Parts: sequence; C-alpha cells; structure tokens
Amino acid sequence: MSRVNVSEEVSEEVKEVAPVSIPGSMEEDDSLHASESSSVTKKTRILWECKATADQLAKGHVVQLGNPTAVFDTENAERAIVTEIFLKSAYSDCPEPITLGLNLFNKNATEDNSVNNEHGWLHSPTQTDFGTRVVGGSSGFSNLTGLMPYENTRTSLSIYKPDNAINSRYLKQYGNLSRETLMENVVPFKQDGYYLVDQNHVVLNVIQANWDSLGIDVAAEPRFNSRYVQIPCNVFDKVVDDLETQVLSKLPFSDMHQLACKFSTKRAKEFGNNTAVDDTFHAVVEMQIHYTFPPSDSKPSV
Repeated sequence: MSRVNVSEEVSEEVKEVAPVSIPGSMEEDDSLHASESSSVTKKTRILWECKATADQLAKGHVVQLGNPTAVFDTENAERAIVTEIFLKSAYSDCPEPITLGLNLFNKNATEDNSVNNEHGWLHSPTQTDFGTRVVGGSSGFSNLTGLMPYENTRTSLSIYKPDNAINSRYLKQYGNLSRETLMENVVPFKQDGYYLVDQNHVVLNVIQANWDSLGIDVAAEPRFNSRYVQIPCNVFDKVVDDLETQVLSKLPFSDMHQLACKFSTKRAKEFGNNTAVDDTFHAVVEMQIHYTFPPSDSKPSV
C-alpha cells in the first residue's frame, strides 16, 4: 500500500495524550444481570472433594477438575463470566474451619479486577511468623465461603454474585477484544508518526468520543482509499493502552477449563486435639455454577 500524503507533518516529539474516557462506562446502570435475557446462561453442578493432610490444608490444597471438557462442553469456555454460585451441600471431618476459594478470574493477569461480590468476599485470619493477618484470597483464588468444624449439612446458599462486574454495553462493545485484535486492520507508518486505521475500528469510536481532548474529529478526517483514517501514533497507542487498563484487564473472564477450588486452614501446628501434620481429613462441597458469555454477535469491527 502506498503512503497517504500527509497534509500536516506529524511531530517527531511524542506529545503526552490526556487520559480518555471509554464509551459505555461501568457506572451506567446497564448491568450484567439485566443483560442475561439476551445471553445464554448455563448452569452446572460440581462436586469438589478434598482429601488432604493438616499440613497440605495449611498450605492450601488445590483441587482441579479431572475432565473439564466434559463439564464445560462449549467452545467459549475460556471466556465465560460467572454470574452466580450456590453452595448446595457441604461436609467436613476436619476439627478446624476450612476456607473455600475459587480461581474465578483466571483470565486476568492481575487479581485486582474491581469485581465486588454482592454477598461480600470472605476474609479469613491467617497466622504468619509476623502475626495474624486477614486475607480475602491469595495466588489468584478468591475466598467465597467457609466450612465449620465437622460440618455435615448446608442449606442451598448463594455465595457469589457480582454486583458491578460489567455492564451489557461493555460486553457487547469490548467482550471479544484483546490487545492483539486491537491491532488488526491497522497499517503502521511509525517512522512517519502515524497509523492508517480502518474507519470501522473500535479505537476510532473512542477517539471520536474524546475528540475535544484529543483534538481529532474522526468524522471530519479524510479517508485514504475510502477506508483508512490517519491517526498519530501517540494518540492511537494511548487509546489502546487505556482500553486495556480500563476495560480489557477488568473483564471478569474465567477459563472454566482451568477452574479449581482451594481448601485451606490455619497452620497445622495450631490444630487442636493433638492433630499430627500428616493426619488426613476429608471435605466435600457441591456447588452450582451459573455462567454466561459475551453475546455471539457482539464482536465490533476492528
């Protein structure tokens, strides 16, 4: 492709671009649960069984799904959004409380995904060599509930329901995006300081929504080959970065094939009843998991 004639020379000095606001903000009232009627919600029940020593429980014993493809037989299982979890039944022969956690947001690189649990996250005390501290999870696992000593019954109880996970507009606009797909239909001329961007690219929608702060009116920009719009590199890169930090990294996606449950307790040496570190305990919980996906027709043009 030949280069477009540049009517105004792009400065070699990269100017600082102000933060942008992303259309369809999380503060809007278009909630995830309100959008479930337009998305297919699936349900499955999983029996998590743990047989572990006191020492293993103290370190956090992780139980993986043995055949996840049989449990979640869907091609989109790696981009699911868990909408609710019920604890249906529970059993434990352990003389100490056991904390249960799931790696719900295992698709995100960061554990801080700004998702609130309508029922609250469970914070359990943990003893360290530096004293007692209260934690809501660790190593990618979020604490959901606890088993009481010698518990053998439990009424069906909702233990997780996101109240601000994402709104349906975000899912429709950005649910199928990644940093890699954001670079599709983009022709770089970095040595000249600009990109040629397809006129239907989602980044152009964000730039248009912030035209006053970015100084670019996309609608008035000339088209090259009746398709591409010339955008300075620093502006395009900034919008992509903000999309990733403000939206993509906060989408509460779960890879259901990688779902795991962690059973954890206090340090083994603090168990009562003269418990030895190699004593084995048995705990079982049944969970009903509700999950959905971004609408299949939601993929925006990039």
